[in-house]
Amino acid sequence: MSLVGWGALCYPLCVSTPHHHPEAGTTVCPVEEKAGLRELALLRCLGSPGSLLATVVLLSMVLDSAWLLTQEQQDLPTVKPNASLNVKFDPQTTKLTWDCRENASSGECVLIHKEKGPIKKKVKDSECQCTFQDYSLHGGVTLTVEVHVNQRRLSEMLVYTNPGREGTAAQNFSCVIYDADFMNCSWAKGRAAPDDVQYFLYIRSKKRIERECPRYLKDSGTHVGCHLQDLSGLTSYNYFLVNGTSQETGIQFFDSVLLLKEIEQYNPPDNITVQCNESHCLIRWEKPRTRQPWPNREFQYQLDIQRRRDTSSGRSQLIVVFGDSGNRYNFPKPGSKAKHTVKIRTADARKAHWGAWSQPVEFGSEETGSSLVHIYVLVVLGTLVCGLTLGCLFKRFLKSHRLFPPVPQIKDKLNDNHQVDHEVQLQICSMVVLLDFVILLVLLNSARSTVLAGEKESPIVNLTLDSRKKILSWNSRRIVTQQTCAIVTPLDPDTSQEPQVRNDTYFCTFPNAVLHRGATLTVNATSEGQDFSHQLAFSNPGKEGSGAQDLSCIIYNVRLMNCSWTRGPAAPADVQYQLYSWTSLHGNVSECSHYVLDSAGTRVGCHFDELGEGHTTDDYFFLVNGTSSDSDIQFLDSPSVNGPSLGKTVNRSPCIRLLLCQPSASWHLHLSQGSGGCVFPQQDLH
Repeated sequence: MSLVGWGALCYPLCVSTPHHHPEAGTTVCPVEEKAGLRELALLRCLGSPGSLLATVVLLSMVLDSAWLLTQEQQDLPTVKPNASLNVKFDPQTTKLTWDCRENASSGECVLIHKEKGPIKKKVKDSECQCTFQDYSLHGGVTLTVEVHVNQRRLSEMLVYTNPGREGTAAQNFSCVIYDADFMNCSWAKGRAAPDDVQYFLYIRSKKRIERECPRYLKDSGTHVGCHLQDLSGLTSYNYFLVNGTSQETGIQFFDSVLLLKEIEQYNPPDNITVQCNESHCLIRWEKPRTRQPWPNREFQYQLDIQRRRDTSSGRSQLIVVFGDSGNRYNFPKPGSKAKHTVKIRTADARKAHWGAWSQPVEFGSEETGSSLVHIYVLVVLGTLVCGLTLGCLFKRFLKSHRLFPPVPQIKDKLNDNHQVDHEVQLQICSMVVLLDFVILLVLLNSARSTVLAGEKESPIVNLTLDSRKKILSWNSRRIVTQQTCAIVTPLDPDTSQEPQVRNDTYFCTFPNAVLHRGATLTVNATSEGQDFSHQLAFSNPGKEGSGAQDLSCIIYNVRLMNCSWTRGPAAPADVQYQLYSWTSLHGNVSECSHYVLDSAGTRVGCHFDELGEGHTTDDYFFLVNGTSSDSDIQFLDSPSVNGPSLGKTVNRSPCIRLLLCQPSASWHLHLSQGSGGCVFPQQDLH
C-alpha cells in the first residue's frame, strides 16, 4: 500500500478527535485539501495521540510485504554478474577445465582453430572439463566454455598463444617414412632464434604415449633432424612437437599432426617380370612391403617404358596403372620388335606422392626390321653384280667376234645352230639382269613402304564409346608418350582430360556430357615423335524429333520420386518410352516399375516407390529411350546430378532445374531439349 493510501487511512482518525482553536494553544490535526500534500498529512497524524494504533498496523503490513518479497527473490535463479569459470587449458593433454558450479547443467566447449575452424564438444551434466583430439597449436587457438547454471547461461573465453619470442620456433618441418621401418624428420632453425638455441622433438601417438627422438641429427651443434629406427609404437596418426630452449629468450614451439600413410614413401614393386609373345608383353609385379599391409586397391603404379637405344633422348611412355588391375600390364609388342626397358614406381592411390624408380628390366629382342631390309638389298645387289658380270663377258665375246670374224665356210646346219644358241644366251642374260634390277627396285620400295607404314600407322585402335556410361575407350598397339582425349557437344564447352588405364585399356569418362544432341570425341597421341589424332563422331540414332522431351523428376518424402516427359513432335503413333536411372557410372541400372500413361496409352511418366538410402556423394543419371515398329526412336539423356548440388540452378541446354524443398527435403530436376534458356515458374523458386 502506498503512502497516499496510508494518508487516507489516517484522515478519519484525525478528524475524530476534538478540534481546538489554534489560538488556544491546543493541538490541531488538519486535513490537507490537495492530493500532493497527503504524505505530509500522514507524518502529522503520526504525532497525534490517536495515531498509535495506525502506526502499529502500518509497520506490520510493511514488514509482511518485505518478508514476502525476500522469499520471492530467494526462489529466482541468481548468478553473480562478474562470476568467473576460471577456465584453464593444458596444451600437452589438450584438456580444457573450469570450476564446477552447483546446479550446472549441460553446456558446450569450443576450440576455434585458424585452419580447421570451430571444433565443438558437448559437455554433460556435472562435467567440468572436455578433451580435444590432437590439433596443431603453434598458431594459437581460442577456447570458449558455455554452461547453464540455474537455467542461466554462463560463458567464458580463453585465448591461447604460443609463448616465446616471435620467429624462434623451428620451421620447414617434415617427416618421411622409407623402407617401411625407418623415419627421418628434419627442420630448420628459426629466423629469429638465438645462437644457443637447442630444439627437441617429441612424438605422441593416438594412445597418448609420448617419446623423445632417440637420435638427433645436428648442424653446428643444433638439433635439425631426427632418425628413428623403430616405428612400432606409432599409430595411424601422431602428434609431433618441436620445442626449444635458450639462455637468452623463450623459444616458441612448432607442432603438427601427421598421418603416417601420407608421409610414407613406398619402395619400388618387387619381382618385376616380363613375358612376351607374338602380340604383346605381359609385365607383372608384386606390391612393395609397407609399414602396414595395405590391400592392392590402396596403390597406384607408374610404368616408364623406353627403347633401350633411346633412353637418353627423354622420350618415354609413362603409364599409370591402379592396384585393382591385378598388378599387371599388357604392353603391345611393337612391330620392330625392338628391345625395351621398363621401370616401375609406387604411390598411394589417393595421392600421387611417387617413390623411387625400380631398376630397369629389359625385354624384347634386338631390332630386326632394318636388318631384313639390308638382307634384301645384299641379295639383290649380289644377283645384279653377277648378272652384270655375265653381261660384260658376253659383250666382250661379241666384240672379239667382230674384230676377228671367222673364215667363211660351207653352210653347216649344225654350226649355225650353235651361233644361234650363243645369241639366245646373250638375250637371256640381258633379261636376267633387267629382271634383277626390277626386283631390286620392287624390294627397296616395299621395304621403304613397310618402314613408313610402321612409322605413320596410328597406335590407337578399337576406339569405342559407351553412350550410357559415357566412357570413351581404346587400345594402343605400340608405345605412346602422351595421350589426351576431348569431347565436343552442341551448346556445351569443350572438355579434355588425360586418360586412365585399366587392364591394358585406356579410357576417359565424361559424366556431365549430354549425348542426345550428338558429340565429337577425339583422342590425341604422340608415338615415336609423331602426333596422331583419332576422331569418333557420335550421333543420336533414330528419327529426328522422335525422342522424349521435357523430362522432369522430383524426389519427395526422401525416398519417393515422380518423373514425367512429353512425346517427341515427330514420334510415331505407336511409340513407347522407357525410363532408366542409376546413381553411378558403374552402378546397376533400374527401369521404372510404375509407368504413367496418357489417353493414348503412351508412357509419359513414372513413379518410383523406393529409392534406397541416399548419400551426399550420389550422382543421379536419367535416360529415356523408346521403341516403335515404324522407325528407330532417339534417346534423351541428362548430365549427372550430385547430391550436394541440390538447390542450385544451372542454366544450360538441355536445361537443368534443381530445387530444394522443405520440409520434405525433395529436389526437382527439369530437362528440356529447347535450344534457348530455361524459364522456371515463380512458384517453383520458393
